Amino acid sequence: MTRLTCDAVVVGAGFAGAATAYHLVRLGVRDVVVLEQESLAGVHASGRNAGMIREAVLPAAIQPLAVEGAAFIRNPPADFDPAPTFRRCGAMMLADTAQAPSVRAWVDGTERVGVAARWLERAEVEARVPATGGAAFVGAAFCPNDGVADIAALLQGYLQTATRGGARVLTGHRVVRIVLEKGKVSGVETDQTGFATPLVVNAAGAWAAEVGRLAGAAPLPLQALRRHLYVSGRREWVEPSWPIVWDLSHALYFRPEPPGLLLSPCDETEQAPGPAATDPAVSEL
Repeated sequence: MTRLTCDAVVVGAGFAGAATAYHLVRLGVRDVVVLEQESLAGVHASGRNAGMIREAVLPAAIQPLAVEGAAFIRNPPADFDPAPTFRRCGAMMLADTAQAPSVRAWVDGTERVGVAARWLERAEVEARVPATGGAAFVGAAFCPNDGVADIAALLQGYLQTATRGGARVLTGHRVVRIVLEKGKVSGVETDQTGFATPLVVNAAGAWAAEVGRLAGAAPLPLQALRRHLYVSGRREWVEPSWPIVWDLSHALYFRPEPPGLLLSPCDETEQAPGPAATDPAVSEL
């Protein structure tokens, strides 16, 4: 197989791969090739998500990532085109009696990590979002600067800005081999062509473990999980100005998606990478 030459190959054109290509180009790596096995970028998780931009996250390890990512989306660089639309609506994390101490402690520590947040008592939560009335919570962390992004524009912004800087995005190219020479990566082969390159970035999402095996890497403890996301029909009682609501005790979230709601029960079922069928039983959760 004839191999073309490039400086870097990124496997996957979802958000992880698109953002990687964008930043590689900004760092001066001009000859970047992004390989996507589907006919379009963002077919799977990158194109099927709630678009929520939240700094209201509890794991300390990912807090800096959440803050930096949110700042980028709110104010992308001038050369980022198309610029994603960001709608600031705020986000609330509802906490029950057992969860309240840790959530309140998180709120108390947000100033030092650059996050605007405050604690809302139950009455104020119900006044803001009447649909929470009667739920099992005592209060909520509220981040007023969180919101919702246009995920399609965001993904295209990464890809198009990268391509203007010299990157190439090739769809319909499935990686079948990672070429190694003396223990180092020297190329990638797809079902259509090959590339000689010293750098391969595995951004294959649910297929990341499979791509890792092609490179002879140690097994990655990655699992592909199915999660359901629903969009309701018209609900007259839904206010478009409501914030994102994440109920920690019931592991569910919802936000306005006019004329109704977008919501998820946060279910996780392991499955093989690929298209996922809807489980009717989940709608009863």
